[in-house]
Amino acid sequence: MRSHMGIRDATAADVPRVIELLTQMTIAPEAPRERDPHDPACVPAYVRALADIQADPRQRVLVVEEGGRVVATATLMVLPNLSHGGRPVAQLESVVVDERERGRGVGERLVRYCVDEARRVGCFRMQLTSNATREGAHRFYRRLGFSASHVGFKLTLG
Repeated sequence: MRSHMGIRDATAADVPRVIELLTQMTIAPEAPRERDPHDPACVPAYVRALADIQADPRQRVLVVEEGGRVVATATLMVLPNLSHGGRPVAQLESVVVDERERGRGVGERLVRYCVDEARRVGCFRMQLTSNATREGAHRFYRRLGFSASHVGFKLTLG
């Protein structure tokens, strides 16, 4: 029997688990990794970052909790916009489902929740980026109705 699965805003107590999940997105071994979420020296910085996000009503860090355990996370941002009649744009970031929980519909439920939230606040579009090597993620997003319509660029600032 499957336990109850719920989506909620992350709390400071969730920070170590959210960072653990984010480390699962690292693609290459040489890529910079998140600092150890259990290192007591790191936790305050992550908790401060979450507090900054929570202070902005246009941003949310969401988690999926099942049976008392966080199994997925995503960050939803609503960006003000001057085109499309001034309607905002939703930006979806850091979507990750625990690798042991994939294929059970957890990610789909989380992304659909974010899409519904974006519609609720009047966004005309939801956008996201995904590492070019993550072909499974690309199939997942296409299945949910996203299209690869733009080319993204990033500049690492340090």
